[in-house]
Amino acid sequence: MNCTARIGADKGEVWVATQNAEAALAALSEASGLPIAQCEVFRSDLGGGFGRRGGAQDYVRQVVAIARQFPGRRSS
Repeated sequence: MNCTARIGADKGEVWVATQNAEAALAALSEASGLPIAQCEVFRSDLGGGFGRRGGAQDYVRQVVAIARQFPGRRSS
């Protein structure tokens, strides 16, 4: 499970292969401290992506926590 994130002062973005983009958006907002209106999820197409890709979104929270340490730069 992986994703890429970029967190700025007024915008958060993640690029992620997920079956639940809404949950990824909520995880991004919560982990970054930014309102949902300032967050964006770019969902990758995936084939046969069964299992954890629709659940907890813990990998989104983890990459956002790392990206917050490097504002404005992408973190994978």
